[in-house]
Order: sequence, then structure tokens, then C-alpha cells
Amino acid sequence: MSELKIVIEGTAQEGSLELKHFSSLLESFHKVLTGLDTDLHKHKEAGFLVSNMSRNSPYALSFTQTGGRADTVNIFQVLIDELSNLQQGLALKVISERTLETLKAFTGTAIKRMREISLNIGNKEVTIDEETDNQIANLLVPKEYCLTEIEGVLEQINIHDHANIFFIYPDVGPKRVKCHFDNQLRYDSMGGLGQKVAVRGEAGHRLEYPNEIWVSGIEIFPPDDELPTFEDIRGMFKKAFAIDSNLAKICKSSRLSFRDKTRTKQLKSLTNSSTGKILAALAFSR
Repeated sequence: MSELKIVIEGTAQEGSLELKHFSSLLESFHKVLTGLDTDLHKHKEAGFLVSNMSRNSPYALSFTQTGGRADTVNIFQVLIDELSNLQQGLALKVISERTLETLKAFTGTAIKRMREISLNIGNKEVTIDEETDNQIANLLVPKEYCLTEIEGVLEQINIHDHANIFFIYPDVGPKRVKCHFDNQLRYDSMGGLGQKVAVRGEAGHRLEYPNEIWVSGIEIFPPDDELPTFEDIRGMFKKAFAIDSNLAKICKSSRLSFRDKTRTKQLKSLTNSSTGKILAALAFSR
């Protein structure tokens, strides 16, 4: 595969690079590459090597891509193409919002801590400048807001110093959504850690999907092993229709364990739905 070359001129004396800034730049660059790898292949496929490095400023570092299958995409070429599209005002084709955030960290370090930095592969070159950094920043600003509800698995909660942030990972749509919550939802949020939840509130959209939401309510779904089986549902409907259509009487007389409001709501919704009517018919089919 082709090499990617990065040419860097530092801001220290005679173009030298300060170690902490150089290491920060390389770390964010590596995260961009692995992020693109995941965006393209749904998991990490490739590895990356430093194949050459010059000793004098401006410093030239060459990288090669290793590993992966025969059909693994050239990550370097994708990066150059996406940056080129960005600078020309064209739509990004591959990069996810999460990887875009990492790219912003890379370009931010580049323009603040480096005098000049460019990336090239073959005869195609992209220079990272302040305009490039601003273009990425503009993409990361929510374009519109709307009230919505999003379901996903709640992870990575942070309540340190009243940060009050957690992330959910939906099954479809965005890969993750950043959730802001008030103190009154702190215990509900902590109680949902590692479980599937539904969050309601005002969501901000950047590209195609919402990327963050200011939570006004949260509902925690019970684990799958606590949900009623099909046979349980058959039993519910048999007893429900035999005794009374009133939900409160169903719960009281059916000897079923309704330990939380969620399950009661599910039964009520199911009773009134077309699916519920079908299940009721099945319950009396034997």
C-alpha cells in the first residue's frame, strides 16, 4: 500500500518540536486512523507503522498500513480524500461524528502547536491550516434542535464535579449519543448504567443523526431475562379476558408479579394494540 507522509515544522527554535506537543499530535493522529478504520470496517482491521523519519526541520514522517484482509481499504487515502472534500466544501462520505471529533483534536493541535503541517500520499497533498480547523468545528456545531426520544445502552456516566453526562449506544442510527442531565435525574441515570434505556429531551443534530440530547426524562427497561415469555403472555391474556378487562383487576387476580411500572405499562400498551389482540386470539386458540 502507499505511504502517507506528514511534514511538520515546529514552533520552537529553528523549527524544533516540543516533545509534549509532538506526542499529543501523534496520539490524536493515531486515533483518527483507528477511528476511520472502524468507520470503514465496523471494527479495527489495520495496523500502522512509522516507516521513515527525517532528522531535520521540517520533519517528514512516513507511515505504512499493515494487517487486515485483502479487501481492507487504504485508510490513508480515505483520510486525504475526506480532508480534500472538507476543504472544497463537499460532503464527507465516510467519517463518523466520533472520528470527526478526534480529527478536530488533531487539527487543533496542529494549528496551535505547529508552524506548518501537511499530509500527502502520492501526488495528492493537503495542508492543515486554521481554515481547515474551523471547517471541522462548524460541522460539529448542532444545526437544529428537536424534542425526541432515543433508545440505547447507557454507558460511560460521569458525575464528577457535576459534569452530569452519560453516553448511550443505540442499535440503529448514531453510534453514540452524548446525554446531559440535571441533578434530579442523577440517581435514575446511575441506575440505568449498563442497561437499555429510553431518554427524552431536546436533541441537537449535526449531520444525519442526533449527536447529543438534554435529557428531561429517562426510562430504564428491564433486562431481557426478566421480560415475560410468550407463554407468560398467553397466560396473562387468558386470565385477563376470563376475569375482567380492567388492568388493575388483571394485575391483582392473575397472580403475576408486576414489580415495576414498566411492565405494567407494557401490558397496558400491549392490551390495546393490534399485536395484543392477535396474542389474545392465540391465547384462546388452544
